[in-house]
Amino acid sequence: MNKGVISGAPIRVDLSEGDSQFINEQGYSRWLKNTLDMRMQKKEIRCLIKYENVAQGIYNYKVFLPLKSGWNNNSLVTCTNCGELFVIDSENPETENLSVKQIADSTLCPTCNVVLSMYLAHYPATIRISENQFGSFNDKAVFNQEEESEIVEFYELRPSQKSLN
Repeated sequence: MNKGVISGAPIRVDLSEGDSQFINEQGYSRWLKNTLDMRMQKKEIRCLIKYENVAQGIYNYKVFLPLKSGWNNNSLVTCTNCGELFVIDSENPETENLSVKQIADSTLCPTCNVVLSMYLAHYPATIRISENQFGSFNDKAVFNQEEESEIVEFYELRPSQKSLN
């Protein structure tokens, strides 16, 4: 169930051009998935993958560290509600001079449907391990270790067109 949704109650969905419509919870889930699929695109970035101690008693936890070289200036943020990771491309003019919360704006997490601006944290400074457990890893800039890296796909977090105007 989505946070803030009363079971069985109709849900108002804002459509384009100021129109809105009331739909049931099942219809809302379908509408939400279609909306997220259109807005959230995935981006492949090169990451160094390390297995580290990220919390007391948590060893060999997989940590993604984006490589920074040339035009690559990607950073990762995480949804603290579900742990989904998102990439922010700092070289993208749309994200220039914007905070993470401004970039996320009213975007919903494609995994748990919360408003990301209220549930975002910098990764790997914050790593969601389980529902009530968080860890962290001291993120050092990782340069030019391509032979030890892999290409990983994450949802790309970009400002909505509405917030750019």
